[in-house]
Amino acid sequence: MDQVAARAEGTVKRVSGPLVEIEGAEGLSMLELIAVGPRRISAETVAIAGSRATLQAYEYTGGLKAGDAAVPTGGELSGLMGPGLLGQVFDGLMRPLSSAPMWLTPERSGSAEDPTVLARQWTFRPEAAAGSEVSAGDVLGTVPESGSVVHRVLVPAGVSGELTWLAPESQVHVLDKVAVISGREVTLSERCAVRRPRPFRSRLTAAVPLHTGQRVLDLMFPVARGAAAAVPGGFGTGKTMMLQQIAKWSDADVIVYVGCGERGNEMADVLDGLSQLEDGRTGGN
Repeated sequence: MDQVAARAEGTVKRVSGPLVEIEGAEGLSMLELIAVGPRRISAETVAIAGSRATLQAYEYTGGLKAGDAAVPTGGELSGLMGPGLLGQVFDGLMRPLSSAPMWLTPERSGSAEDPTVLARQWTFRPEAAAGSEVSAGDVLGTVPESGSVVHRVLVPAGVSGELTWLAPESQVHVLDKVAVISGREVTLSERCAVRRPRPFRSRLTAAVPLHTGQRVLDLMFPVARGAAAAVPGGFGTGKTMMLQQIAKWSDADVIVYVGCGERGNEMADVLDGLSQLEDGRTGGN
């Protein structure tokens, strides 16, 4: 979550399951995250009517009552994109599960950043020259040990101008400054809103086949790299098992597995299976 700005707090007026109605918070915007109640549960603004706003809570609202504080955060639901992201497991609020305790409770709350990731140092290697003109998408440097894919530190979207300062090859943390472009500081990692698509300069034509590791799919239903495919089917017909096999054995560089509405035992199975796989290129998991 972003730092809480100095803005008027609201108060809870009504709670109906995951829907929370608040009043008094000024200057709210749609999709803004609000920290509600003594546990500071995360809720998103879904409707605004005058001084009142309706929130969609993304955590257990048991115990929340009228009169509790509602604190605007000034930001949307977001994730920290940078080295240390690959190989991790997150909940729906982008909070790390990899370092969470074995048993989670409905009262689970806290920072969206994993303290172990924030504390870890990474080797930043500059790839640009100070004094040059750069634009969005240009490579400023790389972090070679970030996983099976070299992490590239890029000029953020909407930023261009003179690269007035670039960090030398050194050990840095994910929130450390590594460049300054026309007065704008660029950190090793970038916070990105979950609901906003990542900007791109151009989309490549899909021409190279993705080897899924399943011969029947590669033969009968080939999928191109960068393309999209759907797997429709009824209950218990093997959709989840097929996706798990593709995630385990395809030749993709990065696998992002999103379990939405999955059974708990299925998620436990896929997490256990993926954690035991070995990357043939890097030797890591």
